[in-house]
Amino acid sequence: MENLAPANGRFLTPVWIGVHDGTFDVFDSGSPASAELERLAEDGSVAPLSGLFDGSAAGTVQSTVFGPTIPPIAPGESSTITLAVDAGLATSRYLSFASMVIPSNDAFVGNGGPLAHEIIDGGGNFIDQQIMVMGSQVWDTGSEVNDETPANTAFFGQAAPDTGVEEGGNVALHGGFNAPGGGGILDDAMFSGADFTAGGYQVMRITITELALKPTEVTVTVENLAPASGTFLTPVWVGIHDGTFDVFKQGDPASAELERLAEDGNTGPLDTLFGGSSAGDWQATIASGGAIPPFAPGEMNSTTILIEGSLPTSRYLSYASMAIPSNDAFVGNGDPKAFQIFDHNGDFIGGQMIVMGSQVWDAGTEVNDEAPANTAFFG
Repeated sequence: MENLAPANGRFLTPVWIGVHDGTFDVFDSGSPASAELERLAEDGSVAPLSGLFDGSAAGTVQSTVFGPTIPPIAPGESSTITLAVDAGLATSRYLSFASMVIPSNDAFVGNGGPLAHEIIDGGGNFIDQQIMVMGSQVWDTGSEVNDETPANTAFFGQAAPDTGVEEGGNVALHGGFNAPGGGGILDDAMFSGADFTAGGYQVMRITITELALKPTEVTVTVENLAPASGTFLTPVWVGIHDGTFDVFKQGDPASAELERLAEDGNTGPLDTLFGGSSAGDWQATIASGGAIPPFAPGEMNSTTILIEGSLPTSRYLSYASMAIPSNDAFVGNGDPKAFQIFDHNGDFIGGQMIVMGSQVWDAGTEVNDEAPANTAFFG
């Protein structure tokens, strides 16, 4: 994704992309914008659109492309992600995208025709291509009046999302920002080059290239090394990612997701948090395989996966498990780059991680009173 705007041009919010079977329709010109598109076009939030895609049967592969320095993609910046798609699936044939043009009231770019960008043909062959988006292809959701008042305009002074004068219109091509001299966006020196209606104005370029994938079979083994009558471990959450997924930071409050794991051994919230991030595509919860899901002292179990080592999202491994019984004790890596499993060439590194008793963490969310009524797996 490249933001082709000139200096002092407009930014693009993180770009949502989805790969599907040709039935996922982001919008229709001349019709009202969906509530999900409205949230993206007014506030830059991709979460509602992502949820809509998840709930459809159109596809299973989607992601959000962030800028290299800040989440929005600034003029001249570019970002690259790699997605694993199965060329044999009908849900892998077409690509759709959407991003808010900022600052604006409700301007965005995206493809209304779900069949506009075929990336895999009917024979399973990949189609390398570039998608150029010009200023004449910027859309207006028609959901908010384009007054360019800072208090109503996202990324221009708006203090809270979903703020602005309701318009109740339909999606249509955008007429451009207010003319200079009217106190709008183009009068701000930071956006003096943001007039996307200027002749030949280029907004963005999307380049889609096929990579040759060589999946590696990786076995992840968990072993409880505690002595007899020692500590148990709840089923261990493991995630493989690009080095940006942070389970916790020492000295900071634990996230709500980590709290549930450290107090109750519940990996579900952490699983959901990871799934909603763009950090990685593979995660699992490894149970003991014994009579009970927790790992008793001396127990071990493994899971084997196929993973593409050349993908940026395959380089690092993070883990987390509750030490039981306890109030909120856990083990895990706070440094997301502590355990590299593939190098930058996609070659497997592997190795062993020994966790010592001195590396048991306290989430700090619950008093360590060890009273049976308050202590998980103790009463």
